[in-house]
Amino acid sequence: VDYANGYANIFPTNRIVIYARPPMEELTLRNHEDWNRVLVTHELTHIFHLDRAKGWWGFAQRVFGRAAPLFPNAYAPAWIIEGLAVQFESRFTPAGRLNGTEFPAFVRAAALNDALPSLDALSLASPRFPGANVAYLYGAYAMDHRGPHELKTYVELASGRIFPWRHDANAKAAFGETFTRQWETWRDSVLRSSFEARVVEEARARNDVSDVRELTRHKFEARYPRFTSDTTLIYVADDGRRTTGLYSLTLAGERKRLGRRAGLDAPAWLADGTFIQAELDYTDPYTLRSDLTRGSGLTRRRITTGERLSHPDVHAGSGRLVALRTEEGTTSVVEAAADDAFAPRVIAQGTLDRAWSDPRWSRGGDRIVAARWERGGRSSIVVMELNGKELRAFSPRSPKFTVVSSPVWEPGDTTVLFVSDHEGRASVYRGDVRTGAYGMVWSTATALHTPDVSPDGKRLAAVELAEDGWRVVTRTTPASVQLERPVGDNAIDRPDGPLPPEAPPTEPASADGTRYSPGEVLRPSWWLPVIVSTGTGNIRFGARTSGRDVIGRHAYA
Repeated sequence: VDYANGYANIFPTNRIVIYARPPMEELTLRNHEDWNRVLVTHELTHIFHLDRAKGWWGFAQRVFGRAAPLFPNAYAPAWIIEGLAVQFESRFTPAGRLNGTEFPAFVRAAALNDALPSLDALSLASPRFPGANVAYLYGAYAMDHRGPHELKTYVELASGRIFPWRHDANAKAAFGETFTRQWETWRDSVLRSSFEARVVEEARARNDVSDVRELTRHKFEARYPRFTSDTTLIYVADDGRRTTGLYSLTLAGERKRLGRRAGLDAPAWLADGTFIQAELDYTDPYTLRSDLTRGSGLTRRRITTGERLSHPDVHAGSGRLVALRTEEGTTSVVEAAADDAFAPRVIAQGTLDRAWSDPRWSRGGDRIVAARWERGGRSSIVVMELNGKELRAFSPRSPKFTVVSSPVWEPGDTTVLFVSDHEGRASVYRGDVRTGAYGMVWSTATALHTPDVSPDGKRLAAVELAEDGWRVVTRTTPASVQLERPVGDNAIDRPDGPLPPEAPPTEPASADGTRYSPGEVLRPSWWLPVIVSTGTGNIRFGARTSGRDVIGRHAYA
């Protein structure tokens, strides 16, 4: 598949599956020094947690094997299961979601509007923003401030209780305090700090004459506002009520749905009024690929098949297209003509230690800017020629890992805007391509992402995080911004924090590769007695077992 994810299963056997694509689009997953390490740590925590079975649960497993009903910790709610995994991914790697800025931004947005959920609302099936993420987000904070020994004690206790779903009793025994009580304490502390932050933000707003305007309020997801004229833009959104769609939007707030889309990918507008956008579709029953479609409104056609392309951007003057191409374990930047004779040419090659995202054309069409991630957690905005030669790199620092993204050129091609979270929240910065200096252009109490600039350069648009979702906002472009000169050569080296340590080079795998065989993982690992009524008054007795292979191609029962 051409998106990032992974999962762990304890039934019928312990197994972890990783989708071999870096998490370049998912905002909450980009804070990492090695995405494989964070993902494996998260999923391995699930295995260690859910596989535990003591007391009569352990005895039952010795009799019946790994039957699904006999794993006591699997009865825990999602916020406990996912909260533990996020807690350990953040504790045992230098990155992880609790160490990034996105999770704190979600909490800030909810607290500033008195919308922090109650403990019993932290469900994967939540109908409210941020959807399933509430289990990961707030579950991680519910487990925060607990040491590994305390968490291990809790897991061991729960795995041996006859009634393992008495979670407050288990927490009281392990931590000395129930989950309910500690959640109330945490919510109160966050709400008190958010009140102080609200006073500061209101004072800042009174002195802010930038005429920031909120153009949408439809909740859930909104991404990639792109100006098609000085007064009109397009963006993609999922309001939680119908399929994801492409929308047009005026600066007056007039919104029109242009048609449904199969994902929240960046739209590229062409002079003839059509759009190019990436969507996921199957190339065979087992392969889901990202390809480009072109059209307007409800009418569009697929212009690539199996090319694995996303994040297209079209240069208006030449009609050339630049996009992101997914490859084995990485992403590359490619360029091609925006027509049916699609023949992509690599501009910036990705590797297992380097991945790219968010490519954008310069106004003159002679340069590209893109975001680059390097193993070890180094994140940069890179300006390059069409042959891939690097001209300038902006790499803000912070004591933690910095995530930079979403670059866009301003008119004149001497400055670029980009998003960086090195000062604690995702904000928009301006970087001078000639000198490497930079300065903050736009900040908010929560987070800003995916900015764009109007053709005349007079207005900016971005998406801002609110308690109920992302909203499209706009403001006038600041005429001048104080730019700081870089300390280093051609990078933004802030003196208030060290760069992430240099990652050691990858080494060739020492394990022998073998052809995939499903046989070993299809062996029966459990059984249960069954009683079945035939419907004619007869009763039949028997046994049941099942198996499935790791990648889901073979199964039996």
